[in-house]
Amino acid sequence: MADIEKEKKQLEDLLDEFCKLSTPDEEAAFSMKMKKVVASKSEEEKELFSQAFLGGGKKAIEESEKTISDVNLRLVLDRIYPAVSWSYIASRYFGKSRSWLNQRINGYQVNGEPATFTENEKKKLITALTDLGQILQKSARQIEHTL
Repeated sequence: MADIEKEKKQLEDLLDEFCKLSTPDEEAAFSMKMKKVVASKSEEEKELFSQAFLGGGKKAIEESEKTISDVNLRLVLDRIYPAVSWSYIASRYFGKSRSWLNQRINGYQVNGEPATFTENEKKKLITALTDLGQILQKSARQIEHTL
């Protein structure tokens, strides 16, 4: 195992342990353990440990940003969800089923992973909603002319 991989593995193990802490005493003991782990490392190992920590932090930030984006999308769609034919959008714009679209809108698990939209699929969804908005506006104007 490469040195950086060894440090990543140790960090993952420590993170798992940290996530299981439930009392102030356990947290204090873990803090002492972390100090000992870092103190026991050579300068090179500390550097590798630091690189692994930063890499893990960047990954966690990216995953958090994606989760926030997915939640924000769902919040936006909540306002219109009952008023839209998602079957129509799924079929017309994606060539997929309503359940496929629903999985992505709601982040349901598919093959063990939450289903999400790709950037291209988000663009298609924007196009679909924009098209529907224009159709609704045009229809409203046409009805207005009959008054």
